[in-house]
Amino acid sequence: MCAEGKLREVQDEHQNFLGYQLISNFKTDNDLPSGVSSTSITVTECVLNAGLGGYSRTLGMGEEERISRKSREGKQLPPEDAIERAIEKVKEWPLMHGDRAVRCYPKPA
Repeated sequence: MCAEGKLREVQDEHQNFLGYQLISNFKTDNDLPSGVSSTSITVTECVLNAGLGGYSRTLGMGEEERISRKSREGKQLPPEDAIERAIEKVKEWPLMHGDRAVRCYPKPA
């Protein structure tokens, strides 16, 4: 056993020992919290995408750090923060719905 997970022996078809394989103890997608999100881009998401909500704490974070994020109370947090979610949503929206997501229209008078 190692700090990252468990090990298992790996053998070839003639039962010759080849080495050890790490059996990861990482969480799967089913174990990670995932919130429901609207398909439209909200005003709040526009503000976050514009950088007016600060910077993303998870953007560029490693996978292991993402899945082990916890709140101050010790509750499991989603692997990405709201700012990163908004940025990715704005990036993906035109691929799904055309370029209407990135256009700004004036309010009718």
